Amino acid sequence: MARIGDGPFTARGSVVHAGRTFVRVAAVVQDARGRVVGHAIGALAVEGDRAPPETSVIPTASPRYDGPDPPERPAPGDELATRVWDERDPLEVFRALSTGELPPANRERLLGSRIVDVVEGGVTLALPASPWFALQDDTVDPAILNTFAAWASGMAALSWGTPERGGGELNRAIAFERPIPTDDREILARGTTRVHGTSIMVCDVEISDADGNIAAVEQALWLLVERRGERGARSESQRKLATVLFTDIVASTERAAALGDERWRHELDEHHGIVRQQLQIFRGHEVKTTGDGFLATFDSPARAVQCARAIRDRIQPSGLQIRAAVHAGELDVTDDDIAGIAVHIASRILSICAPGEILASRTIRELTTGSGLRLEDRGSHKLRGIDEAWQLFAVRD
Repeated sequence: MARIGDGPFTARGSVVHAGRTFVRVAAVVQDARGRVVGHAIGALAVEGDRAPPETSVIPTASPRYDGPDPPERPAPGDELATRVWDERDPLEVFRALSTGELPPANRERLLGSRIVDVVEGGVTLALPASPWFALQDDTVDPAILNTFAAWASGMAALSWGTPERGGGELNRAIAFERPIPTDDREILARGTTRVHGTSIMVCDVEISDADGNIAAVEQALWLLVERRGERGARSESQRKLATVLFTDIVASTERAAALGDERWRHELDEHHGIVRQQLQIFRGHEVKTTGDGFLATFDSPARAVQCARAIRDRIQPSGLQIRAAVHAGELDVTDDDIAGIAVHIASRILSICAPGEILASRTIRELTTGSGLRLEDRGSHKLRGIDEAWQLFAVRD
């Protein structure tokens, strides 16, 4: 927002595209310190003296690519399971999609898009400028760019979400600045979260062609809301005080790629067997697996810590390393799942664990006083999505 005292202001206008029928122009307003305080784009029609065409219908040329149109091609065998959104944070799902750990959704397969990079609050997507996207003049249909921009803004906003917090688009505006030829080169969409509030997100998207020219810009408003009511409608839940344990294999994607599918499946089965054996010994309850990790609950915080330590020590000789996080609090418990802020905190603690490390929250430290467990202070940490900083402790042998 500009104030009177920020002047004098400078406005710079430029032509970003000049075609036969219209000219696209842009203007940027800067304050005295060079900060952008305003941006506008517009189009001007170009009146020509050419005779009108004999017909308003332009014949569509035959496609230049081999095979049938993408919607007519055989459906893939594997598909992204919808349950992953209930089991993993959206950011984790996006990263797994980018590395190939998870198969892409059918809409991404249809258009051939891929995730180039994704971080918290930002994403870069790539899309080939396929001849299939041509409108009538060998340029990409704006509807395709509109869809592409919506994906980028949605992923940027949802990267802040959790399995308990879903999102929805409130408003979106897109402006097209120049056409993109259907030359099969990659189009990039860069989505960023410019404003990150407790529940409201403002996302900006820039779409550029293969030469780096900005072809479209978008601004979207997203809302993140709790999904607890939706989850509770599926299964009767109850509140319960319990200790939560998360485990995860370190660098599992890289190890799976190095070993191959068959050897990795064998190694993963051995890992699962060891974890389930220790859960039985320490009277833990397996809630679910998270691909290469486990989510479990315990009635005793001390047994949860001891179980995490035993899992780590027994898996280590196989060459695998795990990390684990332990926290205690009230949970929403259903027949086959758990939810609540305590689960969210434990998941966030796991995300900052070093390889081979077991981290416990301050709550666990207080509940296990006098148990003989050795917990070393790791200081206060800001956990993603949690307002206050949490003091964490590393479990020592």
